[in-house]
Amino acid sequence: MLVSATYWQALDRTPWMNFVPEGYYHAAREKLKDPAMTEVPELWEPLPIKPAPGSPDSSLSWLHSSDDDEDDDKFDKTYHGKATASSGSMLARSQSGASGKRPRGSGSVGKGSATKVAKTSTQSSAGSTSRPKAKLPAPLPDDGMIEPPKKGSWCHYGIKVQALNRQTMGFPSYMPVQPLLQHLHIRWVPIEYWEVIQTCPWDDMWQRRISTLVFSKFSEMSSEMVEAIQLVLNFMSRWRREYWERYHWVTMDPDLDYYATPELRAIPELSDMYRDRKDRHSDFDTHRKKMMAEVEKTPGYSDRIWFEPGLWVVPQNPCYWITRDPELQISLQDQLATVDDLEPARTQWVTRQSEDAFLKLAPALLRNQLLSETEQLDNLLLPSSKYDEDTLAAVLAAVSKKKRK
Repeated sequence: MLVSATYWQALDRTPWMNFVPEGYYHAAREKLKDPAMTEVPELWEPLPIKPAPGSPDSSLSWLHSSDDDEDDDKFDKTYHGKATASSGSMLARSQSGASGKRPRGSGSVGKGSATKVAKTSTQSSAGSTSRPKAKLPAPLPDDGMIEPPKKGSWCHYGIKVQALNRQTMGFPSYMPVQPLLQHLHIRWVPIEYWEVIQTCPWDDMWQRRISTLVFSKFSEMSSEMVEAIQLVLNFMSRWRREYWERYHWVTMDPDLDYYATPELRAIPELSDMYRDRKDRHSDFDTHRKKMMAEVEKTPGYSDRIWFEPGLWVVPQNPCYWITRDPELQISLQDQLATVDDLEPARTQWVTRQSEDAFLKLAPALLRNQLLSETEQLDNLLLPSSKYDEDTLAAVLAAVSKKKRK
């Protein structure tokens, strides 16, 4: 029990932990360091802490907190789906309106610390009892290897990762081991990431997306369902950056001093990237839930539409991007190309080597009704022109060229 609470960094959010003798915390940490321990401890759900009477936060609002109330430094570490007993289970392709909600309550890396030590509970919920900090083991070298997934944890370019408890089928299903998350923080190079996002890779993903139906025909759908699909496409176009970021989730270092060097100070936007992403994705999830609610109540709706590779799916958990050791001097742009080739779901199949990448995810019933190339060209996936006039013209030109062949 104490091992689980320590591993999931929930000590500060579990009030009765304040009364556990200090020696037990040392024993729990030693057990976590033991190489013989290969099992990921059972998820520990922390309890909400009710503010003291008379405090500014003592109203009943603590019972109805929202995602927007989370601290920045909790975002990366808690942004994964709620664990279940069936570790590693995969969700179907269909996405629900509620799947984007983040669980609350894990501990977080503290801001402003002089040294980057994992915050495994330095202070009790009552603020009266201190516990010793755990020392992080030294980072493993980046040997360029990605170990096959296995029970417990494995290495991905020298970063310890573990299986996500749940993930939407087809998407990368691993995350950094939480107590060692700061090993990934060490690799955070904000200027390189800033340079990558200035190239707007989400626009390329949108322009090169699969732009036809491959399993279904509009002629066999209700008129309301045809309109609903256009609603999805409009949403995809509007929020393409957030889709791309969810597919390429970088772990930003919340403790980095963005004013430490002239190079960092030269780009004032760097210091706001963390908050900016959090705010945009909060809006993204809110609007996506509304969009999904509209689509799911449409006459003729079926979850099978989410097997269409041209309709983007939001995975239940973000797809973590394990970046390389900066000392290897592999540009982030090159790393992006590599990870997209290895895991084409991150680009919604733009970087696929063959159609099998998405066909193998579909049930046999759908694979057996795969449309011919001519039929696909008769079932174009186009947003409203007001959302993407350039893409509309480009797709129509490409289709016209194919038909002339």
